Amino acid sequence: MTHKETIAYCLAHIDEHLDEELTPRSLADLCGYSFHYFCHFFAVYMDQPVGEYIRRRRLLRAGEELRKGKSVTEAAFAYGYDTVSGFSRAFKKEFGICASAYRKRGGFDCMNVTFEKRPEIKMVGYEFTPEGEVDVKTSGAFWLGKDFSSVSKEDFAKAAEGSEGEIGLWYHAAEDTGKLSYFFGPVVEYFDFVPKGMKTLTIPAAEYAVFTSAPADLTGKDVSDFAQAVRDCWKYIYGEWLDQNGEYEYCHEGFAFEYYAAKNGTNNSKDAVMNIYVPVKKK
Repeated sequence: MTHKETIAYCLAHIDEHLDEELTPRSLADLCGYSFHYFCHFFAVYMDQPVGEYIRRRRLLRAGEELRKGKSVTEAAFAYGYDTVSGFSRAFKKEFGICASAYRKRGGFDCMNVTFEKRPEIKMVGYEFTPEGEVDVKTSGAFWLGKDFSSVSKEDFAKAAEGSEGEIGLWYHAAEDTGKLSYFFGPVVEYFDFVPKGMKTLTIPAAEYAVFTSAPADLTGKDVSDFAQAVRDCWKYIYGEWLDQNGEYEYCHEGFAFEYYAAKNGTNNSKDAVMNIYVPVKKK
């Protein structure tokens, strides 16, 4: 096998045996490599040590089980942790939220990705340009805590009339410097009314991989946890899914964005579902 085929075979084996004992030496034997060469080869190819990769895959799988209703104790023991406290510490360090809160929230359905073609999308929104460098992998849900008072509630309601949701995305607003800005606002059919203090943006038609959240109350106390879930999903998409899905790659002609809409199709932020749309194309 080529190195690419070997790593694909190894990753598939890891995913199929996450609830069993996995060691770098057993994987080296499986792939027909010496222990030291395999560890070096894996770290170079995957940009992380094999033990770290297994640890994170187990935590992600445990998170999937928590979303399905498995208890924290069951998830901890199923994926190699001797104590619930040790599992909880590892889970919070990795995802920024304790396992019990993640289970209650429902997490993101990152493991069951759907694909969708969408026509161009028009939106009216606010533009936020932060100081310094921006890492889009960790800066999702940038709307949290931002000041939207520059536009009156009446003007915003008029601009958003008939809209079924709001979008948040990072894009290169400053073409001369390449600096990133975060754009957030409602989807609209036409640009008939644009309040002072807001701008327009058109997202081109594209095919998307879609990652979906559990319903959440964006007016309640759990909004910070929900925002963290958005960031966790972006981290998973850029850190793992794009490299490992095997069929699709990122399409740079499109925009990746967060789409916030009520579960029942109304503009009700007490029953919100958030989809992350990532533009993709066949490899």
